[in-house]
Amino acid sequence: MPKINNEKRVEMEQIENTAAYNLRVAEAIKAFWEAANYISVCLLYLKENPMLHRPLVLSDVKPRAVGHWGCVPSLNFIWATLLFVIRSTNTDVRLFLGTGHAGAAWLACSYLEGSLFRYYGTGDDEISLAELSSAFGRTGGYLTELSTQYPGVLWASGELGYTLGIAHGHSLSTNRGVVIAVLGDGELETAPTSASFQAIRKFINRPSRLVILVNLNGLRMGSSSEISTWTDHVIYNYFIGLGLQPHFIEGFDINELCKVLNLAIFESQKSGPPKVIILRTPKGATIPVSLDGESLSGTTQSHKVPIKQVQEQSQLKWLENWLCSYKPQNIFKDERINRSKFALIIPRNDLLIGTVHNRIEASLLTDLKYKYCRKPPKNKNLIESFVESLKCIAKYQHLSLLITSPDELSSNRLSDLNSSKVDIIEYLSEHQCLAWSIGAITASRFAVSFPNQAVL
Repeated sequence: MPKINNEKRVEMEQIENTAAYNLRVAEAIKAFWEAANYISVCLLYLKENPMLHRPLVLSDVKPRAVGHWGCVPSLNFIWATLLFVIRSTNTDVRLFLGTGHAGAAWLACSYLEGSLFRYYGTGDDEISLAELSSAFGRTGGYLTELSTQYPGVLWASGELGYTLGIAHGHSLSTNRGVVIAVLGDGELETAPTSASFQAIRKFINRPSRLVILVNLNGLRMGSSSEISTWTDHVIYNYFIGLGLQPHFIEGFDINELCKVLNLAIFESQKSGPPKVIILRTPKGATIPVSLDGESLSGTTQSHKVPIKQVQEQSQLKWLENWLCSYKPQNIFKDERINRSKFALIIPRNDLLIGTVHNRIEASLLTDLKYKYCRKPPKNKNLIESFVESLKCIAKYQHLSLLITSPDELSSNRLSDLNSSKVDIIEYLSEHQCLAWSIGAITASRFAVSFPNQAVL
């Protein structure tokens, strides 16, 4: 047998150690993902007995299930993978979700990563988890849609389609963080999202600080999304035509998503367009078959919840089996969340996704008197006074003032705003102008958007 020299032996040991570490990372990501899925189901259905210390009874279940399941598994998977990428790169990540109905996923993940505890003191014991589950969807409790009451939510969404533009506006207004914009495939059918993809080309020669992830589960609430009917060749050429390079990931591939996210975040800090990741997973993945034996995963039936009201023993058993499929014996230990299972991927507290507000500089608009707005000088008209007010505001900003307009500044006699402390973006889509301005404000930058109506 040939001898192995010391140098070769060290190299082999390093490879073995790396392989072992990667395996531990993958196991930790999977443990977080399964725990987040489990807790998400608790949020949708339960008000008591969330650790399943005993078989479920009807009094443990909410009178009516609340929230949506379809998008939850993929969002929990993205969050779990992002946590490790943040930890391994020490990157300040700002997450924007356009995928609809993401309340259960965000609440479950912020609870597991620890940011919910930092803001609300929610503990790891069964009483705390029961209170959290019971409060989800209850009047005065947690909303089932994204809400600014959730830790780390910079944009709570609203009209469908604005997320990419707002995320881009935020990325243009920060020189520290990297923005991850997760879009539902249905969003790609909206006018604001289409305008946002085209608008990104305006800034192709500067660092984008943006990563776009399309959550392609193929279905809207009642039918297939438009992009899901396209071939991969058509999807690829669509994004190439926009000057963007798409990368396809099939299924819940932990290693591939880690690798691609790492590269995309690194590349976003250099000049060039943002990377587009297309993650194709089944809608409502991991849900069991129905009581009739029909598959629910990858169907429109998993968009909300398949059983709205659990009233029969067969339905109760089905729900219990669903929860047990995530192996609660691994999620809990000594009647608490077993955080050791995924501790390897959790970043330090100041880099958690849910603590982003602590990383965004506060606006420096303190003690500004707005003297021009309050009392215009006698020798200036209202428009001139307004321009002077904006210049005054810009002087006090830690970032330049952002002005967006659909090519109407000159007609509104606002051309005098040009200065080193004012950035002006003129773009005909009012959707995009508004989105850029909102995104800038989420980064604590002062922004003003002038719509076409200003000329009326």
